Amino acid sequence: MIQSTKPDLALVDIGPPQMNGYEIARRVRESGCTTCLAAITGFESPEDHERSREAGFDHHFVKPIDPGTLDRLVLGTLGQCA
Repeated sequence: MIQSTKPDLALVDIGPPQMNGYEIARRVRESGCTTCLAAITGFESPEDHERSREAGFDHHFVKPIDPGTLDRLVLGTLGQCA
């Protein structure tokens, strides 16, 4: 769906039942899609942040995400995206 609609931003859960978020990010990036990808997860170690970056995510947020941070993300004021 991300590849076909090309939204400005996609919030992607790392642990959905059918396909993990890392694989979703890899597929989106392999397709050439430059949508800003934000991982939303319960995993917060430095290794988890690195794994999400390597998969193609632009941002990594640990649940629950702060509403102000989400506002800044949606408004595009949190930094660069792909």
